[in-house]
Amino acid sequence: MRLHHRHLPALAVVVLLTLAGCGTADEPDPAPVTSKAASFAELAPDPVERCDYPTGTRKVVVTTADGVKLAGAEVGSGPRGLVLLHQRGADLCGWGEHVPALTKAGLRVLAIDLRCNGMSDCDRDSPGDTFDQTKDYATDAAGAAAYLRANGAAKVAVMGASMGAVTAVVAGGRFPDQFDAVVGLSVFSTTWNASGGASTDVRTAADAVPKIAAPVLIGVGGLDTGGTITAADARKLLAGAPAAARSTVVDRPESGRHGWNMLQDGEESILAEVLVFLKTNLPG
Repeated sequence: MRLHHRHLPALAVVVLLTLAGCGTADEPDPAPVTSKAASFAELAPDPVERCDYPTGTRKVVVTTADGVKLAGAEVGSGPRGLVLLHQRGADLCGWGEHVPALTKAGLRVLAIDLRCNGMSDCDRDSPGDTFDQTKDYATDAAGAAAYLRANGAAKVAVMGASMGAVTAVVAGGRFPDQFDAVVGLSVFSTTWNASGGASTDVRTAADAVPKIAAPVLIGVGGLDTGGTITAADARKLLAGAPAAARSTVVDRPESGRHGWNMLQDGEESILAEVLVFLKTNLPG
C-alpha cells in the first residue's frame, strides 16, 4: 500500500533503531528494531475535533477489499446502518451538520473519506485529480458497508452527494448484496466511472441501475444546472431498476441546492422524504 503525502505534516516514518553493542563474539548485538509506519487514516484526528460531529462520535478506520485504509466517523448504534459518501473536493466533515437528524431517526451512521481524499490513504504515490475516474470509490463504499455489517448492522443503506451520489449508485449495482437502499443526492452523470481501474463491468450509474436489487431514491434540484441529471432523466434511469416500483425521484423544480445541501432546513429540503425512504427500506 502506498501512502500519499497530503494532510499530516508529521506522518510517522519507518525508524531503524540500532542498539549499541556491548556483547562479545559469543553474544551478537541485537537485531535492529523496525517501527512500522502508520497510515494517514490511522493518524487522522478524532472526528469530534476534526469536524462538527457530535460528542460520542467514534473514529473508525475501514480497510477495503483491496487494502486501502479509509478514515471514518461512526455515530449512533443499532441494526440500521447508513454509509455516507462525500462530494468532490470535500470529505466526511461535510456531513456533520446532517448527522444529528439521521441518528435521531435511529440510523447508525458511518461517514468515510473516499480514497485519496481527506484523511484516507491512497492506492498510488501520486493521487492526481480525485475526479479523474481512475479511483475505485465503489469499493470504498462496499468496505464501509461490510464494516457496519461485521459490527452488528442487519440492514445497510448508502447515501452519497454529487460525486458520492454516483458512487452510491455504482456501488449499489456492483455490490447488490451489501445494500438495502441507495440514495443519490444530485447524481450529476450517468456515465462517470466510479469503479476506476477495477475489473468489473459496473462502472457508471447507467451500468449499475439494472443490477441494483434495492430501491433507489434520487434527489434533484431543478435549478442545479449542470450539477445533476434532470428529474426526467432520473425517472428514465430508474425505470430500468429491478426495484423500480419501490424507487423514487424527489424533485425540487425551484431549488438550486446541490448534494448534501438538499438536506438543509427550509422549503427546499428533501430530508423528510429521505428519512421516510430509509425508514421504509431499513425496517427494524
